Amino acid sequence: MQRNTLGGAPFSGRGRRLAALIAALLSAGGCGGTALQRLATPVFYPPPPAEPRFEFLGAISSEDDLGSSSGFEDFLVGAEVQARKLIKPYGVAMYGHKLYVTDTVFGGVIVIDPEEGFERFAGDAGAGALKTPINITITPDGDKFVADTGRGQVLAYDAHDAFVRGYGSAAQFKPTAVAVTADLLYVCDVRDSEIEVLSRATGEVVRKIGSLGTEPGQLRLPTNLALGPDGNLYVTDTGNFRVQKLSPDGAVLGTFGAAGDGPGMFTRPKGIAVDAAGRIYVADAAFENVQVFDPEFRLLLVLGGPGSGPGDLALPAGVAVTATVPAIYRDLADPRFDAQHLVLVVSQYGARRINIFAFGVWRGARQPTPPAPAPPDAAP
Repeated sequence: MQRNTLGGAPFSGRGRRLAALIAALLSAGGCGGTALQRLATPVFYPPPPAEPRFEFLGAISSEDDLGSSSGFEDFLVGAEVQARKLIKPYGVAMYGHKLYVTDTVFGGVIVIDPEEGFERFAGDAGAGALKTPINITITPDGDKFVADTGRGQVLAYDAHDAFVRGYGSAAQFKPTAVAVTADLLYVCDVRDSEIEVLSRATGEVVRKIGSLGTEPGQLRLPTNLALGPDGNLYVTDTGNFRVQKLSPDGAVLGTFGAAGDGPGMFTRPKGIAVDAAGRIYVADAAFENVQVFDPEFRLLLVLGGPGSGPGDLALPAGVAVTATVPAIYRDLADPRFDAQHLVLVVSQYGARRINIFAFGVWRGARQPTPPAPAPPDAAP
């Protein structure tokens, strides 16, 4: 069996994790940063003079963004390694005010407490050790489910992050995302282009949804999925450049999107989330934005875009919405903007990895129209 090597010497999964973290440390340095604080110039969507419905609140990439500072000694505690900087994150979820982020290079879940810093995910050890976690889902009770392509399993942890059990095997599927109800797990299988529905209690396969193809109800490289407030499934059908809405039994309730670069079209659709009002958020890694659709699949607006400024995205992947806005994030919003829920978007690269947007209602006066650009100087 082929073994991974570094400089000609074999090294374990822990060694790979250590090497990645040392590289991150050398690139990040050991200097301290500034704690999360309100932007001096707010970033709204849509921009003025339209009434804003979303605000970009800030981003987290390392402990420096939280006012924490870690030297090399903070990385090594005996044989343990603790991440202080996101390397290549993909999925995100929130429980309480903590962010749970999957990182495919680190090979684990990083827990971000804005008040305390980065924490090690307690369940990532022994039978619950992660390899290549892609997406994470957290139930209202705090139970956590991680789709891990390296293990070929969905791993379950309780509200205290303790490992509970694994679902499936590498021979069964290559899971990239999971949605959870009280009784069932809906597992996105990118290898077989289907969704496997498992019993949450026993792990047995209840049914399978979809098959390889291009017709409605068929899938090609499905990568992400979400449950809507109506209990229906929303699947990012990446290879078919579309999103499909399916009933829990797999009946097609609608599709939208097509290959292209126009509004409402997709090139590399990835993360998807649905809020309590039925708005659908779809990240596109090629467009480097998140398109927001209403429940009838009509495009409402776009969050982010390519660039390096606040609110811009770089190879976005996972998307998550929250039911509430914890106080520590609410304080980041413009005082005139009543934040009602958060939209979390993961950038896999760039200076801003976990991007925090808020949906809300504008309570201030009408937004002023930005000044027109000055005309160019007249030619001599």
